[in-house]
Amino acid sequence: MEAYNYHYITKEYTGSEEAYLDPAYKRPLLAANQTFIKPEQPKEGHVMVFKDKGWVEVIDHRGPVFNKDTKQSEQWSNIDQLPPSL
Repeated sequence: MEAYNYHYITKEYTGSEEAYLDPAYKRPLLAANQTFIKPEQPKEGHVMVFKDKGWVEVIDHRGPVFNKDTKQSEQWSNIDQLPPSL
């Protein structure tokens, strides 16, 4: 059975792998930060994040952004919402 991995902090989908089998009961096991729920393919510029026992599509704002207050370019490393100043 396929297990779907997500990052332990951001909860962002990171890939999948075959689940290990419990040697005693021959049932698939989940490691930490895994689920058996398959994520959908996100739209361009979005990522899938595991929230509340399911996958949610979130805008991915990571990368260079412009700060309206300082008029400088900055590197943003978070997914989801940008502050109003960026």
